[in-house]
Amino acid sequence: MKLVVYGDFNCPYSALASVRLDRLLRDGTAEVEWRSVQHDAAMPPRGSPVDDELRCELEREITEICGLMRGDELVPLEIMETRPNTAEVSRVFSTLDGEEAHFRRRDFFDAVWAQGRNVSDPTFLGELGSEGSIPRRDVEWQAEWSGGEPRVVPRLVLADGTVHGGVEALEQLAAFAYG
Repeated sequence: MKLVVYGDFNCPYSALASVRLDRLLRDGTAEVEWRSVQHDAAMPPRGSPVDDELRCELEREITEICGLMRGDELVPLEIMETRPNTAEVSRVFSTLDGEEAHFRRRDFFDAVWAQGRNVSDPTFLGELGSEGSIPRRDVEWQAEWSGGEPRVVPRLVLADGTVHGGVEALEQLAAFAYG
């Protein structure tokens, strides 16, 4: 089974999708391609401070996600001080392939949601080191995601072209991962 998932590193729903993809990869039940996109193109380049309104929104989302988690799923979801703009980290991610891409996907989610790092900060971006060996694909991925429906993350695309978005995508991934 081949799956393509569009997700944003600053989205807690995408963080749960990433954990479910890891289960599918561990079990060898799916070939998975993660495509990093920026779901809020209006976000300032260095991110947005988490004010009271955004904090309430993130708390609501995290509560919902905790209700969707299966018993063995561990998704660290700490509210950060600045919600990062993910355009540059997506650019870097799009140059990666194979196991390196899966490793960095996990690393980027951990940086945002467990460590509270602002991945749009030049200090973080400088720590990333050299880019992968293949050309960047972020512009193509962003155009595919922006031109499709539903325009939410995560968006799951099955090999037959069936598309699921948001919580529906998470439910479908759970069905694949847990039977």
